[in-house]
Amino acid sequence: MFESEMGRPGIHRGRRRPIVARERHHGARHINVPRDSSTIQEAIQGANQGDTIHVEPQTYTEQITIDKDITLIGAGANSTIIQSPKVLSPDNFGKKFIVEIRHGANVIMSGFTIRGPDGSPHWGIGVLDGSTLELSHATVTRIRQSPALSGGTGVLVGLPPWVAEEQVGNAIISHVVVSEYSNHGICIIGNGSTANISETQVIGYGPTPELGQVGIMVGFGARATVRQNQNISQNICTQDGFGPDPLNQGQSVGIFTIEADAETVISNNKVEDNDVGIYQYSSNGCHQTDNNILQNNGYFGLVIQDGDNTCSRNSISDGNVGIGVVAGSVNTVGTLQDNRIRDTLIMDVQEISAEGFTATANTS
Repeated sequence: MFESEMGRPGIHRGRRRPIVARERHHGARHINVPRDSSTIQEAIQGANQGDTIHVEPQTYTEQITIDKDITLIGAGANSTIIQSPKVLSPDNFGKKFIVEIRHGANVIMSGFTIRGPDGSPHWGIGVLDGSTLELSHATVTRIRQSPALSGGTGVLVGLPPWVAEEQVGNAIISHVVVSEYSNHGICIIGNGSTANISETQVIGYGPTPELGQVGIMVGFGARATVRQNQNISQNICTQDGFGPDPLNQGQSVGIFTIEADAETVISNNKVEDNDVGIYQYSSNGCHQTDNNILQNNGYFGLVIQDGDNTCSRNSISDGNVGIGVVAGSVNTVGTLQDNRIRDTLIMDVQEISAEGFTATANTS
């Protein structure tokens, strides 16, 4: 299991805020950067609720905070770049960011690249304070704390309760590329945080001895629909302490859930070339996990650990083991329905039990 750098696990039982469409504002203006404002942040500060800011092609080296309902439209991810400055100011939680959305703002953002790591950001885009972000046709890359490859999350939605109470976020993410992150590509966290993630690529560093990575994480009461993403890959760690034993070693993971909400869906994704493709940890009965293609994930295609779960109609190939059912701290039953497993190096299904507990794989 990958151990998150965000801190100790915990659960906050708060109220969920659903993803809702933004209300239209009458008399909304269109603002151009750099014609009307020399920087993106200056344009945001001068904008009214519901305004649209159009950003022309160039690299804008700045840190951006959004606290109102606006639309930000770049000229395309290849040409409109928000570059981390060399010095970033921390937020109220002591974290450094490139773009942060706060105070319940509803933001639409498309056509940008968000790029680190000059100011050593903790995250590229943060969505906090009950805010909602619609992010599309964008790239988030090189989010890490330099010089060491540590502590960077591409897109963070919400915060865990042991960092801040009731810090939730909501996101709709589509047609986005997230790459070269040093902790999480996309992280949806905290009871009440929600996300829909589709048509998105999440690509780690590949084999590296310096860090453990998770492509997409959903945890601690958060709910997400992760569907039809065709490239979640290259989350592979070779450092000491990482390896094929889920009870005693860590693994980098394509999609990782820990104590996720019962309505979480992981479906029709292609997850390949990770240590583990999909890892469900301590998420008892909470997932629809089906019709995923899990290919060439080195240790396991899919793991169910410390909580009963069902996975069905997944196609799993190559790698050491197709599906692992693991009982590390509670008895665990994995119900495996109509999964297609082939070309594994060790076995198709493996039951792994710590002393005093029993892992059971029921196949059909």
